[in-house]
Amino acid sequence: MSAQQAPNFSLAHVASGRQVSPGDYRGRTVVYLFAGRDSGDQAGQIAQTISGRYGPDQLPIVSVMDMHGVPRLVQGLAKGQIQKAYEDAVRQATAQFQASGRVMPSDPSQVVVMLPDWDGKVTSSFGLSGVDKQAVAVLVDGDGYVRGYGAGAQGGEQILSLFG
Repeated sequence: MSAQQAPNFSLAHVASGRQVSPGDYRGRTVVYLFAGRDSGDQAGQIAQTISGRYGPDQLPIVSVMDMHGVPRLVQGLAKGQIQKAYEDAVRQATAQFQASGRVMPSDPSQVVVMLPDWDGKVTSSFGLSGVDKQAVAVLVDGDGYVRGYGAGAQGGEQILSLFG
């Protein structure tokens, strides 16, 4: 069975507004973590499991939030919730850096990468659905090939078993 090439995409970072794409990670293995409204806790658990073993310089995590079900009228409210989640993630990452004796980079958006997928096209391009109910992590190697998946509460351990 041959490995599947991960789809190419470009989404704006929730905090910095800069465009992020898989090409930014060429040559590095990366985890794309897909979640939605009701799977944020699972996504946090997956990210915490992975980042507890590997730092962002070893195994970056790029969170893609599937927002396609959010009505346009409440997208402003959703953006505020995403910004709060980003700030919480930056606090957690800063604490992890300090605990390991390292200093958080001056631009936390380089470490905490959160990308709203407003129309759900990136999520579906990876062949995923239902990430609003169950978070899914996708391990992509440095050549851009999908190496495996992890889902739900055990997603972090599943990804670590593929990476380690």
